[in-house]
Amino acid sequence: MLGSAFREPDAISILRYRLLSFLSQKPSTPLPKEAHPGKESVRPAQLIDIEACLQFLLFGERGCFSSYHMDILNGTWVQCKTGLKLWLIYCGEWDETVQSSYGEQGLEWNPTPGSVQGILLRPGDTLIMRPGYPVIHAVLTIEDAFMTGGMIWSENSIGNIMANLEFILTNMDTTNEQAPRQLPQILERLELHVKNHLTPARGVGSPFTYDLLELERVRSLIRCLKDSKAFQCECKDGCSATVDKEGKIQTKCPCKTDSPSLVHHRGCTIWCHGGRKLAASGACRK
Repeated sequence: MLGSAFREPDAISILRYRLLSFLSQKPSTPLPKEAHPGKESVRPAQLIDIEACLQFLLFGERGCFSSYHMDILNGTWVQCKTGLKLWLIYCGEWDETVQSSYGEQGLEWNPTPGSVQGILLRPGDTLIMRPGYPVIHAVLTIEDAFMTGGMIWSENSIGNIMANLEFILTNMDTTNEQAPRQLPQILERLELHVKNHLTPARGVGSPFTYDLLELERVRSLIRCLKDSKAFQCECKDGCSATVDKEGKIQTKCPCKTDSPSLVHHRGCTIWCHGGRKLAASGACRK
């Protein structure tokens, strides 16, 4: 039932907003056939944070309110199936003053009067919060609502997406979501993808074409995240993995939670332990 309710809008392909989905594709970890409520962060033996962001279901009770925030991956579409939802979108300036106050106040930030536009979503309505734009928004559930959605990146705005990601990931109080544990893999795939498509393939007409400035923006974000240790620990030894009584694999990092990483409480990433590759269990290889 839930799987049949999910259908990505045709506009996502028409507008070429499938880059994130493209980068997330991997034969060994196919996308789940059915969508599930919310945005999962962990599934046994697999890292699916990014994949869970590609398709999700939202349920809201009447009166629920989410204060002004930015979505963690800077690009989202939502479609109303039942009920009524009101999106309040900040349309004011995005200058240094606003960025500074918003970054400092986070979810307690309020826009200036007259700088917000409201969009009421009824059943059948779709809203696309374009990737590459700093879409600060609040959401009010007017009637019990059920929605489908997904996060998206555009082929045409890599530089802006990277800049917005850097702002969000270095000001985590501006979002109400956790950082995806798979993001380092996605960024490394993006770096290679952009590098390999700086010019069109001769006679092929590849839809993916980028410039050196976009490649540098990707590399700049990777450097920023590595320098801040936002997605890594620095343990010299790899993780250990054990199997519990239920047959589930439990991993343990030597440094436990003593790390500035945004995701380390959920496990290591490919940047942990000097860049060891992750095993199928999600643990770093020794």
